[in-house]
Amino acid sequence: MRIPHLTTFVQGGAGLAMTELACGQILRGHAVTLVTSRTGPPGYGNYPDYLARLSRDGVRVVTVDSLFNRDAAQHDAVSHLIDRDLGGAAAFVLIHGHAAGPAALGSAAVGRASRHRPVIQ
Repeated sequence: MRIPHLTTFVQGGAGLAMTELACGQILRGHAVTLVTSRTGPPGYGNYPDYLARLSRDGVRVVTVDSLFNRDAAQHDAVSHLIDRDLGGAAAFVLIHGHAAGPAALGSAAVGRASRHRPVIQ
């Protein structure tokens, strides 16, 4: 299965849980992409150790600004990435959106897709 994980940042306990989930999916033979914000305000960001493990285990990590900010122009960049660079929502079996903003972006991608896909938050 092709599975994207959309998240604000890979940090803290939630970032560890997503890292474990994505790496476990790779071990089971799935094609996994994790999309996260490139930059953030002070106190927010991707933990380098988590990113290194994801990369080492074969998870494709893509950064784009921004899944964190609630800025329409930055959401357009995320939408462009999902639709054009990742093949759109129809290219996946399901979409995992971690947090409200990423889940909303995943739902919007499904709305633009030719086939319905579930969005899990």
